[in-house]
Amino acid sequence: MDPQQTPKNRAQNPLLLPIAVLDAGLTHPLTYLPPTDGPCPPPGSLVKVPLRQQKKMGIVLENRRLDNEQRFQLKKISETVGQKPLLLPHQLHLCRFVADYYFCSLEDALMAALPPLAPKKTLTKWRLTAQAQQAMVFEGAFGLNAKQKELLLFMQNAGGQAETQQLKKTGFPIRLLTQLQNKGLLQSRAVLQKAQAQKVTFIASLSDGQELPANRPALKRLDDWLRAQPQPVLYSQATQIVSNPKKQVEALVALNRAQIHQEHKQPLAQEHRFEEKTSVTLTEDQQMAMDAIGPKLGTHHAFLIEGITGSGKTQVYLEAMKQVMAQGKSVLFIVPEIALTPQLLARVQQAVGAEQRVVAWHSGLAPSERRDNYYWLLEQDKAVVVGARSAIFSPLNNLGLIIVDEEHDGSYKQDKSPRYHARDLALWRAKNENATILLGSATPSLESRHNVNTGKMQPLFLRSRPGHATHLPKVEVIDLKARKEHSTTQFRDRATTEGHGLAILSGPLKKSMEQNLKEGGQTLLFLNRRGYAAFVLCETCGHVSECSHCSVSLTYHRAQNALKCHQCGFSQSMITQCPECDSEAVIPLGLGTERVENEVRLHFPNAVTARLDRDVIRRPNELKKLLERMHAGEIDILIGTQMLAKGHDFPNVTLVGVILAETALAFPDFRAAERTFQLLTQVAGRAGRREKEGRVLIQTFNPKHTAITLAAEHDVETFVSNEMQVRESRDLPPFRHAALFRLEGEDEVAVDHLARRVGQTIRDFARAQFEDGDFNVLGPAPAPLERIKNKSRYHLWFWANQREERAQLLHYLKQNDAMFAALKKAEVRLVLDVDPVHVL
Repeated sequence: MDPQQTPKNRAQNPLLLPIAVLDAGLTHPLTYLPPTDGPCPPPGSLVKVPLRQQKKMGIVLENRRLDNEQRFQLKKISETVGQKPLLLPHQLHLCRFVADYYFCSLEDALMAALPPLAPKKTLTKWRLTAQAQQAMVFEGAFGLNAKQKELLLFMQNAGGQAETQQLKKTGFPIRLLTQLQNKGLLQSRAVLQKAQAQKVTFIASLSDGQELPANRPALKRLDDWLRAQPQPVLYSQATQIVSNPKKQVEALVALNRAQIHQEHKQPLAQEHRFEEKTSVTLTEDQQMAMDAIGPKLGTHHAFLIEGITGSGKTQVYLEAMKQVMAQGKSVLFIVPEIALTPQLLARVQQAVGAEQRVVAWHSGLAPSERRDNYYWLLEQDKAVVVGARSAIFSPLNNLGLIIVDEEHDGSYKQDKSPRYHARDLALWRAKNENATILLGSATPSLESRHNVNTGKMQPLFLRSRPGHATHLPKVEVIDLKARKEHSTTQFRDRATTEGHGLAILSGPLKKSMEQNLKEGGQTLLFLNRRGYAAFVLCETCGHVSECSHCSVSLTYHRAQNALKCHQCGFSQSMITQCPECDSEAVIPLGLGTERVENEVRLHFPNAVTARLDRDVIRRPNELKKLLERMHAGEIDILIGTQMLAKGHDFPNVTLVGVILAETALAFPDFRAAERTFQLLTQVAGRAGRREKEGRVLIQTFNPKHTAITLAAEHDVETFVSNEMQVRESRDLPPFRHAALFRLEGEDEVAVDHLARRVGQTIRDFARAQFEDGDFNVLGPAPAPLERIKNKSRYHLWFWANQREERAQLLHYLKQNDAMFAALKKAEVRLVLDVDPVHVL
């Protein structure tokens, strides 16, 4: 099979090309013949194909021989877009795996890997109608004036159609176009112009060439300047030498004294704002880890690096990265949050040197920047990418190392199709591309620990902090039920902000904050809940304001004086009267980071206080500036949600306060204890990471819960051991493999009925195919969040001992046309989540 098959031998030895058509809503690829002219596009190529009287974009999946009986039933590819494939072979392989394992459409998997193909702008095209020809002959019958007739004649000479901008430049205003459109002589249509990656033009001097004309001083000046440059220069720089570079450059090219070429625009250089030592001596633990990793680098091997918070896992990553790059291979570094990338990008750029461009990859980048980065990476033999979960699809050649930091984090799981887990795809990609993979965490997921126990990964441990901060911070658990003991008066602590009067900052926490401010340390306050108050309550009748579209209470945001739904985005003004009983006794209850910030400002008016959550940080640049202020010591107290807990290294933070530890414990989720333990351990690890000793205060109503007590003791081993026993006894992951079916629709009765039908279908198949005890089916039952965006939601769980059994069931359901026809008729959507992480 030759992808460069010519039109001549193509007729003798024809090929067919399965193509995944994009933006067409198809569940299967369509097969096309190669284009009439030009070479046959290889797999991964972006092409235009005819479909239902339209032209659609598609990706060539493979080239294979054509069956004679199919030859006359197939259409031909209209056009190959670009000279090279848009997807590398391993990317195409990855997308096929994602579609197969997570049971999503191949189109969804491909769209996750492709650069942004969104339209850059919309062009309006005008064309003559059939009546226009008659109008130019019988102009009187149509009431045409001279300017209107001139426009029609221009359109006729232009081939019957033209763009708005072209017509405006020729002197035809838009009102004239509209007049002729109203007469039925012109038709308009919007055309989406596809954005392409930006390219930059370079000029290079040639040693040979013809003599320069004697009377061209500007030309000689440009020629001399080019010959003095050690390497090609940007075309735009020529404006510094001559006033009309286009004319002069063309003259030099014609004389064979210069040449021009285009390259894809390079990614933006990363700034160094967070200074670190360029030369670091590894600790004993770090060196032992590198001794184990080093011999395996560049080949497939999986490591789990379990290091206490502040133990220097990043330094191990950087050392491994430098060794892999010395082998001429690429590195992929994935973090769970965009919030981690600014600080990390600077460290990685500093480690690899200015000559190696580090590419950022996350959803916070502008589409044009992501597109430029993508096309640039395609041409690189060796590259470094740092990004969030979507970076797992990045087009890296010669991949030698994948790093997944904070591998336990739930943010690696995508919550819309394709519902992939970036950590799991990283493991698959490392295996299939013969790359080394490092997973790192202070609190590894039970899934990764299980992989270690079954011999799939090699464990490495970092048990001490480098430098002076060798010990983990001291942790004190404060029982909020005993607030009365925290007060210096006969009354218990009271809040000073609007809402319930119970203490937000307990006595011990306030004293510790006062002392920390006096000593010049920074304080982090953590609460994993946005807004001012969790809900608004009528004290007269007990009414709670709920979202009209979802089965959740509305969160009070005081700065906007609004009630907001954190599920669907619904917003309304804060109520002053109860809608049920007209009482004015309406109060906000519960806590959010906004109220904590207000409380802190009242208690510490002279301290510089800031907040880090998604209500105040809406753009990556805002996050970057806040982190820079924090590192510079300009902020005394920083309040935030889980964005604070994820890998930040603030050198001067010596006190961490957890406002309410059990916010996640009450969730109907079998991972609730694990998430609480991980979150508390991670946020506690932000304290005392340099010379000064750190301290952590955890406020809770449930001080004896094992997730809280073991987090306070930094006892990962005991927690993992206990939780593993619980999971195994209850047949829960990682000992079983789950699939979560969610049915949702506006008609609750229909959703309930079809959920039962799907559940019975699953039970009937499982009982017929699998042994008793090899599977379990739970539900259907209303989801924990029963209604979101006016859609009722039902959950159905399937658990299997083996992935193969789960895959067998899912393949059977995927082919059940009668079931999907019933779902479509009732307008009920079936959402399938393989290895679910978010279960609400």
